[in-house]
Amino acid sequence: MFTSLQTSSVRLSKRVIFTSNFTSLRKFQQGKRNYGLSYVPIIYQNQAKRNNYARNNSSKRYQVQQNRNKFWFSGYATTTLAFSLLGWMSSGSKDDQTEKEEPKVESETEDKSETDSKPVTNLRDLIKNRKETNSPISDTWDLESYLSNATAKDTLEFIKAQYKQAHDKYGKKDPKTFNAKMSELELLLLMRKPSSIVQDLTSEYEFAKSNFGEETFQTNRALLNLTKVYMETGDHAEAKACFEKLMKNVSANNELSWMYPKALDLLGTFSEILGRFNESENIFQGELQLANDLEDEKLIAQAHYSLGRLSIEKDDIENAEKHLNKAASLFKKLARHIDLHKTNEIIALLTTQKDEDSDESELDRAEKMLKEAYDWNLRTFGFEAPRVWLLEDKFGHLLFLRNKITEAESHFRSAERGLIAIYGEALPIASPVSHLAHILINEQRFEEAEEKYSTLERIFKSEIESKPYYAQPLSSALQFRAICLLAMYEGNKSPKNKDKLEKSTRCFEESIKLLEDLDPDSPELARHYMIYARVLSSSEENIPRAAELSERAMTIFSNSLEDSHPQMINALLDQASILYLNGDKTKAEASFRRSLKAAATSYGFQDDKTINVVARYFQFLASINRTKDAEDLVLQALSRLNKQEKNYDRFAGILYYFLARSSLTNHKYRDAERTLSQALPCFEKSLGPGNPTTIEARLILASLYVELNQPKKAMQLITDLEKYYKKSGEPVPDEVKELISRFKEEFKG
Repeated sequence: MFTSLQTSSVRLSKRVIFTSNFTSLRKFQQGKRNYGLSYVPIIYQNQAKRNNYARNNSSKRYQVQQNRNKFWFSGYATTTLAFSLLGWMSSGSKDDQTEKEEPKVESETEDKSETDSKPVTNLRDLIKNRKETNSPISDTWDLESYLSNATAKDTLEFIKAQYKQAHDKYGKKDPKTFNAKMSELELLLLMRKPSSIVQDLTSEYEFAKSNFGEETFQTNRALLNLTKVYMETGDHAEAKACFEKLMKNVSANNELSWMYPKALDLLGTFSEILGRFNESENIFQGELQLANDLEDEKLIAQAHYSLGRLSIEKDDIENAEKHLNKAASLFKKLARHIDLHKTNEIIALLTTQKDEDSDESELDRAEKMLKEAYDWNLRTFGFEAPRVWLLEDKFGHLLFLRNKITEAESHFRSAERGLIAIYGEALPIASPVSHLAHILINEQRFEEAEEKYSTLERIFKSEIESKPYYAQPLSSALQFRAICLLAMYEGNKSPKNKDKLEKSTRCFEESIKLLEDLDPDSPELARHYMIYARVLSSSEENIPRAAELSERAMTIFSNSLEDSHPQMINALLDQASILYLNGDKTKAEASFRRSLKAAATSYGFQDDKTINVVARYFQFLASINRTKDAEDLVLQALSRLNKQEKNYDRFAGILYYFLARSSLTNHKYRDAERTLSQALPCFEKSLGPGNPTTIEARLILASLYVELNQPKKAMQLITDLEKYYKKSGEPVPDEVKELISRFKEEFKG
């Protein structure tokens, strides 16, 4: 009955779960890696065109001649500097490019011609004009107000009616007819998978170019949408080509200058997708400066949204919250429901990404926000829209982080089914499939988990030829599939199951080869080395190979990470364990000490990372019969805990439990009873009476009381457990029922 403490009792923090699972998978989906993809947009060629947007659109009407230099250095310099530093100007020598980038002082004649040109109406004026004239949606390029009061299906029918009306009255080649068609495609882009719209958008672009000209609003509206679609489908080459044409046209036609902020946001987003975060930040900051100068709240909100999303990628949670809350506030004020719910989705999940645990009220608010976003999107777009199923996946993820595992699994399965119905076995289903696999492997449902990782392997292999940045998620899928296959073999080592062991080895080796080809010095490769080394170390004949791989991993980690980095702390622990198995106890202990020093110095003893180090170091010392040193290590950790901290009870319970284990191993039952009596109330407070670790501690303590001839105390513990189950209404696990029954039988005797 003296069972060992399960590793799962040292719970990973929500922060670790979120970053290792959700964020990385989201990055894999979007291909957020930079592998030398060049990007050469054509930007405004002179200062007059940069200032033209401000002059034509600002509600204050800029005094351009007086403010030109201030505007240049404050607003656009950041963005253009990013382009010039990256060599993003389109053509010519370095000197030619420098000349193009410098602010140009226009002559009075140039100023006059620009001032006399017809002003370009901004988006607010377009919306205002629609309300005043009751003009059709095809003239406004803004679906928000219609979707605020009608479903997407009804809005689509309305737009189709407007298209038919314009077609019958003016003919296919009239701008009104074309604009109605584009509005239809833009709405379909919200309702369906992006790839289904590519052909129609391409046809409309070619039609507009032939009939209206390259530099007209109609042609560039189609180009803008094509750029978005190619970015969403991950076709970077096509996105780049479309964007270059768009910027060339915007720079050549003053009447298109109002499209510049939209193009700027697209450019920043594309840089973000490619992993060029600093460049992306410069662009978004330029966008925000421009929006503030124009006092355009919609543009301000969009810039804050983009900066908030980027801050998450840069792991700057404080800035992300600041920008996203500003964006949400403005979107709500402007009644922009699509943008508001899109922003709230991120804010909700951001709650779970904080370094400290979020309290229940924050998590309740996050869950409510995601539910509202899901309900609105379902009501507006219906089950056919991919965005509804993607939200279902996000909602499941939040429930998972709240430890509502059964509900989370249900949402992940629903999202998987919905996205498969739309896309088939393709990239968009990777997120719910990977989330499902994570739950299944945690619950040791290895056969089901292996099936999911096998699906992910097929998906990423289908993408990798054209998109080499999917090598990393493919490598992870192979690695987890290998772990599942190994676990299935370990569960049944019959000759019939030997193929699972061989498949597992092949998956591990393929996973490592992919990362070696990608970047032989990457910390991700080092992490895979260390995981494979841990697996190999379980077999005596493979320990030398495990030691070799762990040494390679440590070389990479030492060159790229500080000792205080969580990955480095874990790597040191793994290296210590492998060195011990390889017979080098001295080096093993040196690695344990180094890991403990780094964790304690950087995070303190009241942290999961440090307690995990203490646990592993304790087990090492106990295994080499240095019981006194092992107990002193735990007592030192206990003395460093602060009782005022909210997680004191959880950590104290774990440490007392270690002391009890040491006493039990050495048959010091009274010492074990004393420390377990201290551990049990700590577990009850921090984990709850029904937690498996709490129940385990209670049953071991009851067994100790029997051993020490104190049956009344033992029976009281069992009675208290029965009362808990009766009061809570929770089902009693079969193992617990059996143990309670055995106790009662023993007491009868």
